[in-house]
Amino acid sequence: MKKHLLFILILGCTLVSLAAQATKEEENDDKKVSAKFEININEDPINELSTYNKPYMGIRHKDITLPKAKELNYNGYAGILIVDVIPGSPAWQHHLQEEDILFCVDGKEITDSATFHKIIKNYSAGDKVILGIFRDGKTNEVEFTFGSRNKTELKIEEKTCKNKSAGYRGITWLPMFVFLDMEDVNNLIASDTLSFGKLNEDGSLQQGIAGKFSIGKGFFLGGQYSSYKDVKKHHNQTNPEYQLWMKYKNQMGGVTLDKRIPITKNFISSAGLMVGGAKQIMEFQNSNSNFNWDSLPSTITHSNNTHFEITKGYLTVQPRFELMYRFLPWLALRAEIGYAYSYNLTNYWKVTNIDGDPVEIKGSPDTNFQGLTLSIGPWLGF
Repeated sequence: MKKHLLFILILGCTLVSLAAQATKEEENDDKKVSAKFEININEDPINELSTYNKPYMGIRHKDITLPKAKELNYNGYAGILIVDVIPGSPAWQHHLQEEDILFCVDGKEITDSATFHKIIKNYSAGDKVILGIFRDGKTNEVEFTFGSRNKTELKIEEKTCKNKSAGYRGITWLPMFVFLDMEDVNNLIASDTLSFGKLNEDGSLQQGIAGKFSIGKGFFLGGQYSSYKDVKKHHNQTNPEYQLWMKYKNQMGGVTLDKRIPITKNFISSAGLMVGGAKQIMEFQNSNSNFNWDSLPSTITHSNNTHFEITKGYLTVQPRFELMYRFLPWLALRAEIGYAYSYNLTNYWKVTNIDGDPVEIKGSPDTNFQGLTLSIGPWLGF
């Protein structure tokens, strides 16, 4: 566990260092962007009447370059790259995204920023158009309605450098260390009769999948599932003709709700909660592997071949805190720490019959399912 915590600490320091560097770079970019906006506004003064009639999208953009087009797998030669979407703007409401390529408006081709401005000057607030958008390797048509803005919004734009977006959606392979109390399980499987040896008491590595999508205002709704399995076997000490098998499995999953807080453009923090269920499962088999169809009835009723599964279920709540650093528009590294709290559905372990009816194991311990959780892995999407 100490090694895991040390790794988390090193990762955290690395992410903080990257974030600090990114912040300095963005501050320099911000000064350039602010200066550019001031020049544009001074060169094209807007009176009160034109403020409400002028079409407003709520994007910041630049000409698409060949290296950037290649990075985004865009084979076209014209268009503008959206570098920022202002929260609450028409572009935000129509789900335009950073790194979208806008290549036409109502069939009129956009070659660069200059032609884009010439095209939209022919429209007014409230006009509806069809935008040609390139995103994730595909071209799409988006029905778009221009909005309007007032002088207050313009002043805010002058001062605002870049929108620190909380993102949109994503999915991940989920490796998660879960540090459970394994005393009850180990007391059973490592007993003198079974002699399987103890499972790792310093945490088990669950693996699974998780994903979430934006529901607005920095909140993300999603789900996750992960599980861990270990199998052991050896000859039955009482009767060497038989072999003993043991399979242990734990699993956890549920619905997640997170609030993302962007620190910089590429460095994101979030706090959230998973509400769902968990389960511990132990399966045992004692077999001589000598099966014959004709003698199968006798084997079932008179042999020492046995096979059964015992389980214990829980309701689970997992508060957690996450840090994410985005390296590419579609790839980030995430680190998460949390704690799983459980409510035991029964105070005993049970054997499940073929028809699904549970049978109480008398004298079984009231094993809990709670402990620290640590997860580090990639994030696909943003």
